[in-house]
Amino acid sequence: MDPGPLRRAEHKLACLRRIASAALTDIEGALLANCVESYLELNPEEAAELTALGRLDMNQEIQTMRLTWAERLEAKGREQGIELGREQGREQGREQEARQIVLDLLGERFGSVPHRVRRQVEELESLDRLRFLAKGILKAESMEELGL
Repeated sequence: MDPGPLRRAEHKLACLRRIASAALTDIEGALLANCVESYLELNPEEAAELTALGRLDMNQEIQTMRLTWAERLEAKGREQGIELGREQGREQGREQEARQIVLDLLGERFGSVPHRVRRQVEELESLDRLRFLAKGILKAESMEELGL
């Protein structure tokens, strides 16, 4: 879109206005608005001008559109981050539970668990290694036989 005599803030507003008035899906509109936001960056003075222009009654739709799309993207990012955090938390919980089971089994099978062995088990982060150790405790004759 040729800016012609428009200032950068006015040009950005014109681009967003065209996107808002086009027959687009929400996704298409969001992608186009993201392109405008990415490739027509404004300096602080121009951004202030755009904000002022956006406050005009005829441009309220553009402000709402920009906020709505930005909020959607932020919300989606937060959801993904929260879910990733939950999954990591669940994984860490499974690992901690497996460590405790291995330590309990070692104590039941061999008596007191030396501090160095306890530290070795607590440093393990692989569920597969912890499962392997738990199964090995049933057959091993000593902690040394388990590599501990």
